[in-house]
Amino acid sequence: MTKKGMGLLLLMGILIITIYPHTANPLPYGNVLFVDDDFTPDPSNNKFNDIQAAINAANDGDIIYIFEGIYEGNIWVDKELRIIGEAAGKVVIDGNGRNYAVNIVQNNVIVENLTINNGIVAGIGTGIYSDNVNVTIKNCIIHGTKEYGLEILSDSVTVINCTIYGTHVGIKISATNVTLAHSSVYETEWGIVVEGAENCVLQNTEIHDIENKSIKVQDSENVIIKNVTAFASFCGLWLKNASDSTVISSNFSDNRIGIRIEESENNTIESNLIANNVGYGIYAIDSFNNTIHHNNFINNGINAYDTGNNIWNSSIGNYWDDYKGYDGNGDGIGELPYEIGGNADYMPIIHQISSPPVFVWVDDDYDEATPGWMLDHFASLQEAIDVLAINGRCYVYEGNYSGFTIYKAITVSAEKGSIYSAEDGIFISANDVSVEGFTISALENGIKIQNASNVSISSCKVSGGTFGLYAVNAAECSVTGCEFFGNVKGMYLFSSSQFVISNCSIHDNEYFGIEISHSSSDNFIFDCTFENNEKYGIYITHSSNNNKIYHNNFLNNTAYDECSNEWNASYEKAMGNYWSDYNGNDANNDGIGDTPYILDGGGIDAYPLMHRITNPPSFVWVNEIYDEAMPGWSIDHFTSISDAIAKLKEGGSCYVFSGIYRENIIINKTIALTGSGAWSSIIEGAGNTAIKVAARGTKIEGIGVRDCWNDAAILIIASDVKIKNCISYNSYHGIYINAYNATVENCEFFDNTLNGVYLYSTYSSTFIGCRIYGNNNGMVLVLSSYNDIERCEFSNNSVYALKILNSYANTLYHNDFYDNLVGCYLENSADNLIYFSNFIGNTQHVVDYNANMWDNGSVGNYWDDYDGVDTNWDGIGDTPYEIDANSIDHYPLIREAGFPIAYFTWEPLQPYTFETVYFYDASIDLDGAIVSW
Repeated sequence: MTKKGMGLLLLMGILIITIYPHTANPLPYGNVLFVDDDFTPDPSNNKFNDIQAAINAANDGDIIYIFEGIYEGNIWVDKELRIIGEAAGKVVIDGNGRNYAVNIVQNNVIVENLTINNGIVAGIGTGIYSDNVNVTIKNCIIHGTKEYGLEILSDSVTVINCTIYGTHVGIKISATNVTLAHSSVYETEWGIVVEGAENCVLQNTEIHDIENKSIKVQDSENVIIKNVTAFASFCGLWLKNASDSTVISSNFSDNRIGIRIEESENNTIESNLIANNVGYGIYAIDSFNNTIHHNNFINNGINAYDTGNNIWNSSIGNYWDDYKGYDGNGDGIGELPYEIGGNADYMPIIHQISSPPVFVWVDDDYDEATPGWMLDHFASLQEAIDVLAINGRCYVYEGNYSGFTIYKAITVSAEKGSIYSAEDGIFISANDVSVEGFTISALENGIKIQNASNVSISSCKVSGGTFGLYAVNAAECSVTGCEFFGNVKGMYLFSSSQFVISNCSIHDNEYFGIEISHSSSDNFIFDCTFENNEKYGIYITHSSNNNKIYHNNFLNNTAYDECSNEWNASYEKAMGNYWSDYNGNDANNDGIGDTPYILDGGGIDAYPLMHRITNPPSFVWVNEIYDEAMPGWSIDHFTSISDAIAKLKEGGSCYVFSGIYRENIIINKTIALTGSGAWSSIIEGAGNTAIKVAARGTKIEGIGVRDCWNDAAILIIASDVKIKNCISYNSYHGIYINAYNATVENCEFFDNTLNGVYLYSTYSSTFIGCRIYGNNNGMVLVLSSYNDIERCEFSNNSVYALKILNSYANTLYHNDFYDNLVGCYLENSADNLIYFSNFIGNTQHVVDYNANMWDNGSVGNYWDDYDGVDTNWDGIGDTPYEIDANSIDHYPLIREAGFPIAYFTWEPLQPYTFETVYFYDASIDLDGAIVSW
């Protein structure tokens, strides 16, 4: 195309631009003048070969169009003109060593599409010799000038899409209302210097390969730096005595210092990337009240240094790649501050700020003044979800929100977010979604999961809908810690399988707590409470099989199951359900009913629980086979007896299944501890006390205790404790009691190295039906009085079967002392009553240094070495049994205590066949349990 033809085309473009303006400058309204260095000047036809000549000939409002060429000499623009080059790379103005290659001294001037070089002071200067305003410079290239590429001293100047390089200072701005946009500055000593300026904007500009500072803002205020990239310089940005300015959404990377702040105040540095700077990310000295938040600090030599009093967080802090803290509540903010010299960021961000964001925050109070607004901070949940990266996380602060749709894999977590919707509250149609913490009121479905898998719903409250949760063709989802109430149906699983529903409260729904239908199978429901649902807590129908429902509470509602499902696990797992209307018994105190619970529709819970499941629990089970995958884990199912007791309510019960438990238990609350049997539920103390009872009223039954070599196997220091059907062996003391009113019944204490039983300062306690054998000493009482020992067996103890020291008024009745070195040893003890007992095979039956009582005034004891006779057939020897001069059994037994004495006669003494024989019975049983025959 010829230049003339091109000129016509360009003229048409100019006219179009005139009709459809896109700048703030007043529109040209005059002639078009053409300049071409090949023209023969023809002013009458607006043709010139010199730019200045065209300017001189032009009037305000004219357009000067310059064709390709090199034009030497500077130009002076003193009229309201639009000067347009054919293209910046084709139209070159050589300033020829003059101060300003282009000097603009008039208002309303537009300069565009030019390459400008070889000015001494600047390529383009505006406001140098006048106070002109409204200048636009765009699509220009400026290089090879001595001092400035652009020197802007006039107000209201706009620089768009310009490139400046090879100068001392790329751009100097000392004016107000200057805008620089979509430009680049490189290979200069200083990039952009804003000095003594106000209300200026630098945006969408790149500055790099600068020897000194990419941007210097000095003695200026209200400067906005936005979407600027500054790299490969000594300092990306220097704020010196700058105030009320904003640096936002910019990139200061790969410099020696990212940003230097000096003697500056009230500036905001927000949403920037500050990375890979060799020295400091931000270096702040003698500066105050600057807010630095919502920035990324990554891989800087030192991320930040601050000797002033600046603010490093608002509601949000910054991301620091070397932050060592943690996020305890999942809100994306660290729990510990990030230290910055003597200062700190108290709200450090856990996740790097990115686009699209991997973490977003939603608050209905957020607005455009919020840091990260519409980047990762939103007032609308749906807008946040739309922006969020796949697998990202959305954190929602307390507030009121509309319903929303999740169509990609994300996590949405609410602090206390409330959702109201006339349709669905939350609609989920994507896999791998997590939702937690919402309160939802929706007229249709509170939560709807459709054609999705691996969806997690937790800690939500849902009410007021047709279905609280409606799952259609969904699989492998979980619902945890939620509450569904006031719906027609709390939850409805329709053709949905492999759901895990746990720790939910499902109550006061109009029909069912949960309906499972249309081949919804392999679902697992546990640790839930179903209460006051109008029809059924759970309703299962339409070929929905292989569902597992156990360890739940059913209160004031039952369940219906016409399919084939499991309502309990094995007995040892204690995994039935609690039914408030169950009326069975629990004979062995294992917390499980002895008869099944029958459901409507035919389902059976074979092991219904006797106690309501609560936290803390009133009943707990301990078994070595339990683990964290089980329902009730760490609530009422434990592998440690100590852990179980620690969790248990005051007055609660603990059942221990068969196993060996190596622990040292302290019972410091009133409970009942029951084992499956003393020979199967065994506690090993590993040298120390296995069970210490420090709580009044504790009961222990069916437990074995051993291997407490250095101490007592069982230590009781609280009153009103009952021990029953237990064994204790291979320990220092089998049991040590220092308490009041203890009861030990049907227990065995054997093979203990010192004492089977040791009572110290024990009063009003009872031992009944116990076996104490094979110990060094069977039982020792020290400073213990008013105790009862009844129907116990003391045998094969190495030294003393029973040793009583400094103890009074104890009663021993119907006990057996077999094959001990000494049966009873009493020293400094008086008024103890020992009667109706058997002393057999002891090396020495009794040593009594005081006046104790060996009969009750009518009945004494059986002594295997007594040689008296009973002539009156009353079962009592006719002569006393003398222990020593002061200790006498006045009524020794002829037969062993507890055995009846058969005395009867007959007549005639030698009867004949068919003669009547008469028997005369004089038998007696001294314990009152008469035997008839």
